[in-house]
Amino acid sequence: DAKPGSAAAPVRAGWLCDEMGMGKTMVCTALVLANPCTDPPVSNERFKKLLTEYDASIHPIPLKLTLIIVNNTLVQQWYDEITQHAPNLNVHMFYNDAKKKAAALKELREADILITTPHMILPNDLAQKMSIHRIIIDESHLLAKGSTTHSKLSALQGYKAGRKWCVPGPPFSSNFTQLQCQAMFLGHWDRG
Repeated sequence: DAKPGSAAAPVRAGWLCDEMGMGKTMVCTALVLANPCTDPPVSNERFKKLLTEYDASIHPIPLKLTLIIVNNTLVQQWYDEITQHAPNLNVHMFYNDAKKKAAALKELREADILITTPHMILPNDLAQKMSIHRIIIDESHLLAKGSTTHSKLSALQGYKAGRKWCVPGPPFSSNFTQLQCQAMFLGHWDRG
């Protein structure tokens, strides 16, 4: 029973590559619906206590959350498509509007999906305190620019997720370093 991300665990990650307009958002929505987190959620009281008193280095707070990271211009589009086609999912945006961000954090324990951008930072080192079910990064090839240790994609390595998906559009990558950054994020690189 190796945990995802450990050396003995199988890689639960991959790429979903397709042209713009071919339904990547719908495929990701179907993925969330078809493969929900089956772990029981922590109680609301315990969740609040863990946020302030918990040593996340030992046991991160488990959330059923799928974190979707998209470009600024696509946040609303992803939100609209997901809520239209999967109205039973509890979807929030952590972006721009302070009220929406506060509401998203308040509902984080019960949220199925949180949509944000690579530029939004969750408060109080929340990313370090939680373990999420899945992370999906749209246009991942754009975040893989730079070196393997200084790309925006490498900065997202701090998120503990049991499943990781890169969803690049064409070009999948324009150079080897972009491909390597994505493979490192997914956990495929260290496995050859």
